[in-house]
Amino acid sequence: NISDLNVCALFQLDFRYKLNGEEINLVCENKPFCFEWVNINLVEEKKLKKRLLQIIRNPHYRWVNNYVTIELMSKENIVSNISTKYLIKGVLLREDVMSATENILFLTEIARRKASPNKKLTNYYKKRINKRKGQLYDELQYYWDNTFLDDVLNSELNWLHVHRILEVNAKFWSSDAKNTKKVYEYLATSLNFEMNESLRSEKIIEWAKNIKLISTSMDLDFMNYLKKYLDDETEFKVEDWSKYRNYGMLPKGSKPDTIILRVCDVAFVALLRTLNQFEYELTSKMGTQFYSLNIKDEILSTEMINNLKKNISSNDINFGMFEKELKLTPELKKKIINSLEIVINKS
Repeated sequence: NISDLNVCALFQLDFRYKLNGEEINLVCENKPFCFEWVNINLVEEKKLKKRLLQIIRNPHYRWVNNYVTIELMSKENIVSNISTKYLIKGVLLREDVMSATENILFLTEIARRKASPNKKLTNYYKKRINKRKGQLYDELQYYWDNTFLDDVLNSELNWLHVHRILEVNAKFWSSDAKNTKKVYEYLATSLNFEMNESLRSEKIIEWAKNIKLISTSMDLDFMNYLKKYLDDETEFKVEDWSKYRNYGMLPKGSKPDTIILRVCDVAFVALLRTLNQFEYELTSKMGTQFYSLNIKDEILSTEMINNLKKNISSNDINFGMFEKELKLTPELKKKIINSLEIVINKS
């Protein structure tokens, strides 16, 4: 058992530097040192807490500490002893980083403690949005203040990145109709989409992609636009590569399946999104860096939800091929129209 062994490691370093154009080598003798390999579960809790606190306070050697940080941040008995102010300080210390891993872990824990938004973090990120500094795309998925909305929409961030940031934070900004209209206008402009344009057969595939993206806005006018397509059973063909989703690389000779979709099914999926039936939530497990997709059962049955989760990737930013699994029926049509009318009457 390696946990019972003493491991002796031997390092030999070769230092070289240039002085006035001349390369100089520094010859180093072998310097052996020994350390004891101990299973982390056997280390005293106070030592692990001290180690995590050292890492949080010291932004250097990130690549070396990365695994250790992930491991320690996953242990509730350790993390619970770390003050929120140190987690916030840890984020502030890591402004220009090559990886957002540590900050995401700290921000996730801050969110779990319901300690966000925080004035220091909000000011910190507002400055970075305007300067487009650091790992904004990654970090703003885990920290949000509603005062960010205009800054993000007017930033130089890639619009797909903006879409993802807005989607995972939708529960914060979407309750205000002014915000949903701003987001609709941003996405519609980015996609050159016009609601008053008629749907042409040669544009159906592009239209299907666009309306699902724009549905993130939860804009009321856009909901009414989608409603009229619930009666459109026009069929169209698309290439489906989903069978290769779990392949690292497409196998030689790979070919997509050709499947037939309906306009009404795509509109149905988009409306589900506008009605907030798909919601991304931070995973409850400590030390994770991912969102889980929560599919509500207000319109879809439990069986449909389970089948959807089984056959579709919830990490797909645009719910690709959800319409392959979710076929609009008269019963579902009645349910979603009723839900839509409730939203309209409340507005």
